[in-house]
Amino acid sequence: QSSDHVLRNLTRLGIVTGLAAEAMILDRCDNRASPSLRFTHAAGDAGSVALSFVAEGVDSLMSLGIAGGLDPAYVPGQVIVATEIVVGNRERFDCQAAWRDELMATLDGFSPVAAPLVGSDKAIASVADKAALHARFTAAAVDMESHGVARVAARAALPFAAVRVIADPALRALPSSALAGLNDRGETQYLAVLRELARHPLQLPGLVRVALDSHQAMKALGRVADELFGGG
Repeated sequence: QSSDHVLRNLTRLGIVTGLAAEAMILDRCDNRASPSLRFTHAAGDAGSVALSFVAEGVDSLMSLGIAGGLDPAYVPGQVIVATEIVVGNRERFDCQAAWRDELMATLDGFSPVAAPLVGSDKAIASVADKAALHARFTAAAVDMESHGVARVAARAALPFAAVRVIADPALRALPSSALAGLNDRGETQYLAVLRELARHPLQLPGLVRVALDSHQAMKALGRVADELFGGG
């Protein structure tokens, strides 16, 4: 299916990512996107980026990237199309149903799951914390950007969608060395990872598993982005 079909009513789409590597995936798609589409993206604070997109006149907002698994049924590489974003007890942001359904149809070859996502301002690293969120919200995954984008979209009355690919699964914890390397621009600082690993050398096997899971998730994300925005 073509990008024109997927986004036929959306001519200025603002896509927010949390990691520089996710934005690079979109950069590669951008060169081949249909000329009738215009979309933009950035790594950084999700709410601020979304606000800047609204100021530029986008007609819709999307959160795209990897996520932490909450449902033990899903493995790295599983594609999640959000039905809603839940934040604590007081905030819920619906994803536009028609857009969600179209995304599900377009990504049918990836066996996507339509499910709630949890928005969190901090990384959810432990298996126990993941299990608690899953029990509380029956959500498939958690990420740190979608709720900020959804909040801005709701205030601006713009269509919103979120597509996430699971990286670390629900039954696998994130070691502190994996978290130490990310700066506030979504870039990996490898020296920081090595310093933390030197303090906790027994984390090496877990760090290797995280790297393998993330690689698998990023490969899947690249295929998803190509399907949605590659202009095929």
